[in-house]
Amino acid sequence: MQIARGNQSYKRLFILLAVACVALVSVVPITWAQDESVPNDHRVQQQPPILLGSSGMNGAVNGGNANQPLLGCSAGTLGALVADNATPPNLYILSNNHVLARTNRAAIAEPVIHTSTADNLDNNRRNPPCTTAGTLRVGALSNYRRLSFAIGVPNVADVAIARVQIVGGQLGVNRQGSIIDILIPSGNPQAPRRTMNVQKSGRTTGTTSGHITAINVLIAVPGYPGGAPPATCPAPTCTASFAGVFLIQGDPGVFSEPGDSGSLVVDTARPNANPVGLLFGGNQLTGLSIASPIQATLNELNKAGTVGGQIKVAFQSASGTAGQSGSDENSMTPDEMAASEVKAKYSEFLMSLPEVVGHGIGSSSTGSGAPVIQVYLRRATDQALAAIPASLEGIPVDPVEVGNITLF
Repeated sequence: MQIARGNQSYKRLFILLAVACVALVSVVPITWAQDESVPNDHRVQQQPPILLGSSGMNGAVNGGNANQPLLGCSAGTLGALVADNATPPNLYILSNNHVLARTNRAAIAEPVIHTSTADNLDNNRRNPPCTTAGTLRVGALSNYRRLSFAIGVPNVADVAIARVQIVGGQLGVNRQGSIIDILIPSGNPQAPRRTMNVQKSGRTTGTTSGHITAINVLIAVPGYPGGAPPATCPAPTCTASFAGVFLIQGDPGVFSEPGDSGSLVVDTARPNANPVGLLFGGNQLTGLSIASPIQATLNELNKAGTVGGQIKVAFQSASGTAGQSGSDENSMTPDEMAASEVKAKYSEFLMSLPEVVGHGIGSSSTGSGAPVIQVYLRRATDQALAAIPASLEGIPVDPVEVGNITLF
């Protein structure tokens, strides 16, 4: 809806303050039956080699309680297949830190399972619900980028990889990296662009479509499990900030929901979709989702300080070898770069304003398509709106009410 503020109008996304209870790790606790409107093949257990875009998570169990997962009754998505530059290349499942690495708590070589423990409710009623009983160990945690919860230290990505394992004498994951409904991603990563049409294949909502509404986003993301310093913050739940990420609006409705974390975001090019980002959160009520640019995400695994050592990975080319690394840098237009420079200059000021949870580069609410600085509000109260300037150094500023963008 359009709401007037003086002589300026802007797009307001109507939200409620309350967001459905988010799980302590990657999804809400699952207590409902399978949603028959969602294709079953994303949640049900496949026979190896499995297709990706399917249900999975860290499968570590409490040592004194067989099959009792440390992540509890939760779920995530095994997003995509990447490879290193060894000969022959080693293959890895790509997903999020909070899906595969228990939010900084995991040890290297912990099991990665298909399906998620939450899906034992529906997949095999012979097994106790919310346990690892009957799941398949398709990978072993190999590397993850530790998440920072320090104020003023933004993250680039929520990312982890698990080396593919042999299951029943064959590879646990489809060797070509086929994703349910999307088929085989290309070895040609693309930078996110405003208005770009995208898709994803995930555990909860299946295959959905949307478009990118904002790039170069700095935003605070609450909902991470806490209480275990120094791995996390001392509070029961933690907030992590992210820089350089992008927002996606579902077309129509939601693009993702809890349990879709780890999904690969791709463009709509065919026959081979190009990787664009890695999804890790959103807001169910507004239909917004958040993802990190794919090349920046992969680069995080090849930096000093990763848990498991530096690993350079890429998407496989059509020949089955690791493709060339792309770049998310210098993909903005001159106008977007100019707006980004002003946004960075005033970042501290904008984040100090009432109800502000982040800012990014989006499209003007006038319909011109020109880049503007968007300021993201938890609630668009009168006080919050009055505090936001109409422009900064000639760059228009549009407030957008997004609620809390939480991890999924």
